[in-house]
Amino acid sequence: MVYLRDADGSWRKVDTTEDGSYLVFTAMTDETTLAAVEKPGIPLPILIGGAVAAVLLVILSILGHKHRKKRLAEKAEQERKRAEETENGWFY
Repeated sequence: MVYLRDADGSWRKVDTTEDGSYLVFTAMTDETTLAAVEKPGIPLPILIGGAVAAVLLVILSILGHKHRKKRLAEKAEQERKRAEETENGWFY
């Protein structure tokens, strides 16, 4: 972002365009005081932390799905055995 100082001393943000690696703007006077301000980006530690959290969430989701699937299969096997024993006259 580029700010220009007006004659009254106040700062005004000006529109810019990029020309390669240059910022281009229009100044109304021959003498101008300007301030170029870099926009703050996302800090690297926060970006890395978010990526790690997303990967952990995916891993935990996959493991949870496998555990649930295994538990349902075991429950179905127990019910099948119980039904088979009932048919054969075995009661517990």
